Amino acid sequence: MTNLFSKKMFSDITPPAVKRLIRKLTGTSLQPDTGRERGAEWYDKAFENIAAYNCPYYQSHYYFLWCVLVDRLSRNEAKSILDIGCGPGQVAQFLKEKGLKSYFGLDLSPVAIKKAQRLCPDFEFRAENALESTIYSEFNYDTVISLEFLEHVENEISVIKKLKPGTRFLGTVPDFPYPSHVRHFSSVAEVKERYASYFSDFRVDEFRSTSGSSRYFLLEGLKS
Repeated sequence: MTNLFSKKMFSDITPPAVKRLIRKLTGTSLQPDTGRERGAEWYDKAFENIAAYNCPYYQSHYYFLWCVLVDRLSRNEAKSILDIGCGPGQVAQFLKEKGLKSYFGLDLSPVAIKKAQRLCPDFEFRAENALESTIYSEFNYDTVISLEFLEHVENEISVIKKLKPGTRFLGTVPDFPYPSHVRHFSSVAEVKERYASYFSDFRVDEFRSTSGSSRYFLLEGLKS
């Protein structure tokens, strides 16, 4: 059982760039480029085992993208942020160091939430399914962020519909498949096609990772 688990987890949590290198060197594939929606246990194991989720935020491979996000939040004078799919608290810590006072983080994984609470004990966090949560009417937020969450959920549109009208939303989605991705996007146009109708003043910007192997799309708008 231990060997099977280790092999499966290695396949599930290995980043796409590493998988491509392994395929190139060995001529084999760790796992087909298809994904499906995962449960809390899968994410618990990922947050426990992947180094990127256990390093300071400024060492994360997402740091270049988080810097853009934090700059936009600052320019928009965000005062109270709801973070859907907050992960282990790295972004929360970044925002706290930038002076944010009001923040609520929501994530499916109890392991992620425990890590986040240790990093930012002054912020609020809850381990809960975003599709079922009542936080949208309980927490007084002016801005919602959702980083690398939308691509993991089959019915992510239902989450967007729960947001208060007029709320500023910023989210990111990737251009690559992964075991827990139910969708990914190949262009700005594809992102707009799926999400533009739910927002006003909507924009999508494309960013390439610092390693140059992946692209991310940053979407921003006011909830209609």
